[in-house]
Amino acid sequence: MKKWMVSILILMLLTGCTNQNPVQTTQENTTDIRTMDQTENESEEISASLLEESVTVEKLQADSEKNLAQMQKEQTVYTTQCINLYQEPSLESDVMAIIGSGDALKQTGMQDEWIKVDYCEQEYYAQRNYVTKEKPKNAFSVSHKETIHTLTTEQIAEIGNLDAEVKGYGSGKERDQQNRPLMPISLQEYYRGKNYNITFIGDNTEYVFLTFDMGWEYSNNGIRNTEKLLDILKEKNVKAAFFVTHEYANRSKDLVERMIKEGHVVGSHGYSHPDNGIPSLPLNEQIEDTVNMQNYVKDTFQYDMYMYRFSSSYYSDMSLAMVNAMGYHTSFWSVESIDWLVDEQPDPAQLMEEYINELHPGAVYMMHAVSNSNIEIMSKWIDQVREAGYEFGYYCR
Repeated sequence: MKKWMVSILILMLLTGCTNQNPVQTTQENTTDIRTMDQTENESEEISASLLEESVTVEKLQADSEKNLAQMQKEQTVYTTQCINLYQEPSLESDVMAIIGSGDALKQTGMQDEWIKVDYCEQEYYAQRNYVTKEKPKNAFSVSHKETIHTLTTEQIAEIGNLDAEVKGYGSGKERDQQNRPLMPISLQEYYRGKNYNITFIGDNTEYVFLTFDMGWEYSNNGIRNTEKLLDILKEKNVKAAFFVTHEYANRSKDLVERMIKEGHVVGSHGYSHPDNGIPSLPLNEQIEDTVNMQNYVKDTFQYDMYMYRFSSSYYSDMSLAMVNAMGYHTSFWSVESIDWLVDEQPDPAQLMEEYINELHPGAVYMMHAVSNSNIEIMSKWIDQVREAGYEFGYYCR
């Protein structure tokens, strides 16, 4: 083959390779460009997604900080179940009070998973996950109005037109399927329909209420019964309501001070405790008696009473309206016993059986601290009430 032919052949071969390679390179470059475009798009999508997530996280953080700030502010919160209030923010701390579902707490601060609360003028701690800003609809609470102390002329005239017939109260023996006495249920519905702050029986819940009428003191072997009672209640972590007369409060100042200090309710049982009850007095004397008792306790113990119980089990529509208008919550009862006759005390075993047999949802027990039998069975009775699935409620202001 001639040299020029060889040269042409080499040139053709070289030209063919040169013509193919640029095509392949162009295709590869096009693919690379498309890949880069896709990568950019995907990157932009990822960036947008990350930005959106970042905004969401920032919003959640902002909401969380806002909620945290709100939680740290003073506000009213409500319990979602029966809870303990602790002396310090620790489950190992002493339990200072037990309160029921739906009770109001004044939150004053927060510490980790705990909130600091002002409850009945005492500072405690509660677990944060057991409270809410919304009051549970099915919660039982004892409400009361701001204590007014005095009434206007118009209010007195309006109250004076109400029925003054003196009625005696007893819880009765007829009961429903849950062992709840029918008489207090009926009266509760009737008077609450009149917008009176009044309790004959608690709501149909697992809480019972312990109350004592305090007209005088009784000592046994040199130790006052109420001292023993307060020791038992402190040991069992039970809060009670003590309805005191002027005579009792004046003679037993140290015991009333202890009741207040240990977180019990001190309520009014009237200044004079007439045998036929406050309703037997003219309206102006009823008002005077109530105001005198309120002022005495306020001046002597710096304590503002908000609960009231009529003496000798007597009441009238006029009297109920009077104490209601003065801001009191009136407490009757759904379980009682003849326990106040110190020389005719019921047998302790029989009294225990009676109290347990009459146990029911929302029970309000009315007892007397002068009863030796009550003091003897109190600790065991509290245990049996709890073993039956109940807890002790509390009349907080």
